[in-house]
Amino acid sequence: MADFGDPSTWEMNVDQFIDSGLPKEKPQELLDIQEDNRKGRLLDSLNKIGGGLEDSSLDFINRENFENGKRVKTPEQYRKNLLTKQRYYENLTTESRRKKTLQDKINLIKNAEKTFAESPGLKEAHINNLYRKENGKFIRRNQPLRPFAEVFADFGITPSMAKEFSSIIRKELKADGSLGTAKESAVQEKRNETIKKGKANAGPTSEPINKKLKNLKKTENSKLINLLKENPNKLVSSIRSNPDLMNQLESVFDSKKGVIEKVKISDDEIKKLVNNGFYSEEHKTPVQTGKKNIEFPTNKGFVTKQTNSKVLAPMNKWLNTGNNYKLVDGEVKDPKLKNLENWLTQNKIRTKVEGAKGYFGDKSLKSIPAEKAIERQFDLLKPKILPETEKTKIPGVKLAKATGKKLLQALQLLGQPSVAAAFAADELRQGNIKTAGSMLLAPEFVGSFAPAGKGILSTIGRVAANPFGKAVRAFTPVGLATIAGGAGYDVYKEIKRRQELTDEERLQEDIEAQAKEDEMMVGAAKGGFIEN
Repeated sequence: MADFGDPSTWEMNVDQFIDSGLPKEKPQELLDIQEDNRKGRLLDSLNKIGGGLEDSSLDFINRENFENGKRVKTPEQYRKNLLTKQRYYENLTTESRRKKTLQDKINLIKNAEKTFAESPGLKEAHINNLYRKENGKFIRRNQPLRPFAEVFADFGITPSMAKEFSSIIRKELKADGSLGTAKESAVQEKRNETIKKGKANAGPTSEPINKKLKNLKKTENSKLINLLKENPNKLVSSIRSNPDLMNQLESVFDSKKGVIEKVKISDDEIKKLVNNGFYSEEHKTPVQTGKKNIEFPTNKGFVTKQTNSKVLAPMNKWLNTGNNYKLVDGEVKDPKLKNLENWLTQNKIRTKVEGAKGYFGDKSLKSIPAEKAIERQFDLLKPKILPETEKTKIPGVKLAKATGKKLLQALQLLGQPSVAAAFAADELRQGNIKTAGSMLLAPEFVGSFAPAGKGILSTIGRVAANPFGKAVRAFTPVGLATIAGGAGYDVYKEIKRRQELTDEERLQEDIEAQAKEDEMMVGAAKGGFIEN
């Protein structure tokens, strides 16, 4: 040995040195005593805490006054409302629907008559704002003098009711013969005449393609309007899921700057666009120019109506004004023009600049037939209609009972849970949500008796106490109320996933998950906070 440390060890070999002073392995008896002491301390802590519920959970269950602060419904009230609606719609026949619609209209008319009687001057103010009188008839103005909802707001009428009352006033004018029809404006007459001449110039060979474009626009607009009526949220989601389509809807041309800017569009604005005709056919050479080519298929394209009015029309006017469209050596090099060209190319669009050769925009359209170009434009702008998901197929009104049944099945899949858990699942199946909540208040419920330790038997014991894994977090008072409202689908999905596992895979999965949170119960016993 080296000459350092205790001189008495200098003459020792390695084995002698190890035997002389290194700590010895503790005997098993001592380890057993230490383990017993640890369990005793833990048991004392648990006894002090008690096996009951946390105060916050007890407060929630015993709460009677739900009207302080937010008006929160109890789970029973929420479930009752859902079941009432379910029974109403299940018992609704075609005849009863017709009667209800008729009664709603009668009630609305009575409400309008009462409102008009109590608000003298309201009807006259609305008619003057929205209509002009010509030859004894009321003609709808191109634009109201003020937003018509503002006129009703002056009399304390909400926007939703303003729309209904405006419709009633219009029907009254029509019924007594006072509602007139505006004559076609001189501008529109000239446009129609120009298109008629353009069709003659295009000849009969252009008619099939033009008719196909017109029918495509009409068909696709009808599809979107039907979807708007059936499922407005699905419509908006489908449109927003196509970034190319949203790019057109949120693009606006600034004629002062000569640039395209992005303007966010709301869901309500998308619905309004759909309702007013979503798609449009564009003329690269505008109709008002009166050029001979305006009705040639090569001069037409498929775009959104928003793009036609907010981008292409003002952009074409800007390009044909002054010296805005300038080339360098026959090429587009100006940064503004380059950005406009890139936007047009991205959207597979071209526009016409008077005096310039060819069209300005997507050069790839030059080499393909007009019909193929229209197909490309349509493919770019199709909403990505989202399929029905499992979540939307499960009726929320029946979910509480359905979840209870699935939990009873889960008891067989996931091991032998506690008696209280079985009772709670059965209460859910019967629809007794609050009772189930008081019986299944995890993780406090599980944490009060789950065995401690890191050994395999201790871990298996905890898995048996909590067979639901992480889904157990849903079984709190708030979680159960949420299940009644429809968000219990996550629990259902988790159970379906675990159905596909073998017994060994389920056990191994729960053992691994539990190991990560092994110290949670000990932390709670010592009065600490558990962070999920």
